[in-house]
Amino acid sequence: MLKVIARDGVSFKRFCGDDGDEEYQIVIVPPGHLAFEAQLRHMQAAYEDVQKSLGLDADSAVFRRLFLSDALNQIALVKDSDLAADRCGNPVATSIVQQPPLPGGKIALLAYHINSKAPMTKTRLAARHVLVTRNGRRHLWSAGLGSLPSNPEPDAAEQTNAIFATLADTLHGLGGSLAANCVRTWIYLRNADVFYQGMVTARRELFERAGLDLVQHVLGRAAVVGLPRRMGCRASTTAVW
Repeated sequence: MLKVIARDGVSFKRFCGDDGDEEYQIVIVPPGHLAFEAQLRHMQAAYEDVQKSLGLDADSAVFRRLFLSDALNQIALVKDSDLAADRCGNPVATSIVQQPPLPGGKIALLAYHINSKAPMTKTRLAARHVLVTRNGRRHLWSAGLGSLPSNPEPDAAEQTNAIFATLADTLHGLGGSLAANCVRTWIYLRNADVFYQGMVTARRELFERAGLDLVQHVLGRAAVVGLPRRMGCRASTTAVW
């Protein structure tokens, strides 16, 4: 069952499975006329309110993506907020990208929650990886991975290979593989006109080496134009395994 509700800059979709578990996607866009600090406070308050109204506790949060209009000048405040920092042993995979929200906003939030009938545990394996376990299944959420170039010239292909190597190594440590276990990837790429071809070529070659049939395995968005939060990065990835 799918239920969609939107009001006052807050919208959510609820998916209810046969087992009674509920999954929520929550989107919050604060009023665009406010200053950044005020938009951030407004969004945090609205996020707390919608969680309470839906009966979601803090532990139900699995993933958050924050969209910023000026990451270089906004990132410090965001990283210190409850939206990005792990609080009270409650890890949440968090992706932060520079992609100005519409209409005219400075920040927006996409959050994914699971209201699970069965016990759910979340473990931060490393700074960018959170392992979610429930109903005997494990999902690895990897967010905010970026790779700085090892040479002075930007090389999107090199960085793409390094990012996916990190993902594959983490998955291998859990007994999985890219071909057998990858569900979805999102790649955020700066200056797509310049770096897109290097990224997509490297990704295609990597998938071929991994034994992936790209006709049958649609792993995700090829690339989304946006600026990774690490200023030296040309590409940043979020993945679900």
